[in-house]
Amino acid sequence: MLDTVYQWAQAINDDFTIRKAARVLAMIDAMNGKYESSDSLFLMLHDQYGDDYLPQDIWALAEACLARGQRDKALALMNQASAMKMRPSDEVVFGEVASYFYAKLGCYEEALRLLQKSKALKDSTVQVRLQESVLASQRDYVVQKLEVEQMRSSRNMILSISLT
Repeated sequence: MLDTVYQWAQAINDDFTIRKAARVLAMIDAMNGKYESSDSLFLMLHDQYGDDYLPQDIWALAEACLARGQRDKALALMNQASAMKMRPSDEVVFGEVASYFYAKLGCYEEALRLLQKSKALKDSTVQVRLQESVLASQRDYVVQKLEVEQMRSSRNMILSISLT
């Protein structure tokens, strides 16, 4: 089914769907031990979309290398992914994925450090969202208060004009 979606996306030149389908196919191939197919799809993604290459692509490729016993290449890929600029939400996920990855390698101290960093980032992201929500509520309150004051002022002006 996904192969069909990928072929259809290529036929109509739908770049977004091509990328998504290729990414999912590569990950499925890696999980099923079809590493050559997986690698070629990830390399195609990297060649065509280098600047937009996602850390998740590198993580999946690193996981495939680890499954093949290519520990050094897997570590190099994870280091490459960690050096990429990521959105905060990707950094949280990266910390969790990398923690799991390093635990599989037996690097438990690094795994714990990354997991703690991910949790702290997740907590700070939640804190920022709460603060934004409070600020938005305060802004709404002030706007409503000003609107009420403006209506009172208008009413008082109309009353004073009608009394004179």
